[in-house]
Amino acid sequence: NPIAFAAPAKQNQPFALDMATSTVALNKVRNYFRRGKPIPLGWAMDPEGRPTTDPEVGYQARRVAPVGGTRDLGSHKGYGLAMMVEILCAVLTGAWSEPGETDEQGRPVKSPNQTGHFFLAIDPNRLRGGEAFGEDLDRMIDMLHATPPVDPARPVLVAGDPEYATFAERSESGVPLPETLLGELREVVGRCNAPWLLG
Repeated sequence: NPIAFAAPAKQNQPFALDMATSTVALNKVRNYFRRGKPIPLGWAMDPEGRPTTDPEVGYQARRVAPVGGTRDLGSHKGYGLAMMVEILCAVLTGAWSEPGETDEQGRPVKSPNQTGHFFLAIDPNRLRGGEAFGEDLDRMIDMLHATPPVDPARPVLVAGDPEYATFAERSESGVPLPETLLGELREVVGRCNAPWLLG
């Protein structure tokens, strides 16, 4: 149940939040499996709902924990956000379930055949006029960037900063791919009889 939100500043890069309503996105669990690394406890559960550090088990079960991980750490908030997104994207659009479709316990299930999305766009200039919104957002971002960090090696960031930095770095030096992912790509390319262009 991802949430994406962006807002344009005037001088700074746009504020760009793109997050899963789970502790981490499911593909991050899969990436740990590709790299042969255990996942941190609390990221995902096994089929019985027990926390696991095995990324293959967590990915196959497709049970990532909601934001917060546990009730004590606020998982009810992640759970609520996930349901809000599902209501907007699947229920509002009619993509949630086929009438009468149930699992082996007789519970209604999400349709595997339909996908829904919800988009909302707001023109801040229609609400405020001129460029006041972007200027105020610049002030907010600049204030956060100027906040003294606890660890000087880890400056205060806002949503989008890591991705903008990674984009600049990867544009310069390329995108690193783990060998397991390269193997998966080679298999697909071989099945399609397409040329291999990654070296």
